[in-house]
Amino acid sequence: MRHEPAKLTVVPANQASMADIETVFTGGDQGNCQCQFFKVRDFQWKSLTRDDRRARLREQTGSGHPEAAATSGLIGYLGAEPVGWVAVEPRVNYPRLPWVRTVWAGRDEDKDDDGVWAVTCLIVRKEHRRRGFTYPLAAATAPFALARGAKAIEAYPMITEPGKEIIWNELYRGSRKVFAEAGFTEVSRPSKRRVVMRIDFLSLSAPLCPTSRVVVGNLTTLCCCQVSNHHMQLINGRSEAGGAVDCFADDVRMTVMPRCLLVHVQHDRPQVD
Repeated sequence: MRHEPAKLTVVPANQASMADIETVFTGGDQGNCQCQFFKVRDFQWKSLTRDDRRARLREQTGSGHPEAAATSGLIGYLGAEPVGWVAVEPRVNYPRLPWVRTVWAGRDEDKDDDGVWAVTCLIVRKEHRRRGFTYPLAAATAPFALARGAKAIEAYPMITEPGKEIIWNELYRGSRKVFAEAGFTEVSRPSKRRVVMRIDFLSLSAPLCPTSRVVVGNLTTLCCCQVSNHHMQLINGRSEAGGAVDCFADDVRMTVMPRCLLVHVQHDRPQVD
């Protein structure tokens, strides 16, 4: 059964205040990490204090600066309350990743390919867990990356087993089921409990989380990939990948990708819920 993400609004972290971001981290299990584990090499990790890590997170997210060109993750809101975080940005922005064995085992590809994005952290505040909020957070990563020029996105979730208890600290990279429902497919299984999952946008042949959405200020982007080639050709006579076309109204545009549409809806004011 697919989890309906309508109750959760997901926004880029630069659209959120630092207070909201800190609320998510202090209410989870990654308060000490501040999502910096993959942002530094192992020999640098222990030298960073918690305040250092918090300052780095503030800079990386660009929190409170909606005009920022980049950010390091997404924040999920339940109404006006921040409840979750997912880290997603180009894979090359994570200095530790090239040295993580389970990421690369059995794979031979360019580690410096800046067109590949990565999801490295997925957390929900303790009081909001077991409500399915990791699903819309994971689902928002693909359209967010795709809209910013990614050619692929991958994640490194955990394989959960029925009846086997798992603590939340082990699930900070998400579970296999969550990313499978977001349209990711398994590309390697480097260990008994870890899997690498990925979406290659240029060869997309399966539906990509058709109910997902990302809100950026006054703009909502909806990802819709259950589209036939015939219907692609009917959209203003345009079917070339990467083309933006007007349709329906002045406040709606579409970006045409291979077998995928990003529908951009402009609002009169920023969307909160």
